[in-house]
Amino acid sequence: MSSLENKVVLITGASSGFGEDAALLFAKEGCKVVLAARRLDRLQNLAAKIQELGGEAIAVPVDIIDPAEVDNMVQTTIDLYGQIDILFNNAGIGRVDWFENHSVERDINTLVQVNLIALCRLHARFAVHA
Repeated sequence: MSSLENKVVLITGASSGFGEDAALLFAKEGCKVVLAARRLDRLQNLAAKIQELGGEAIAVPVDIIDPAEVDNMVQTTIDLYGQIDILFNNAGIGRVDWFENHSVERDINTLVQVNLIALCRLHARFAVHA
């Protein structure tokens, strides 16, 4: 039996990349996986894949920069499982271009909101339940 068996894992940015890979690995170890990201269709496909492999997963759509959606994501997890054992705080975005070619309003502010502020806010929200 894995030491992660029955642990509840909340993964942001779970719809692709590291988040998707982590979800599959946590599920393989016997974790209950909460998949969170903006792209609900991808989350639902990943949850179905995990369930087909014998794991437990749910999809929770969230825009990580919206505090109300973050609170809903955390509360949904608490309501369903009563706890969050592991936060895989993975949501993030990137822009590929020279920095000076980015728009402050569209690109730079969004990068800071998603990659810094939202991650810190979620960590603080998670700490309340840890």
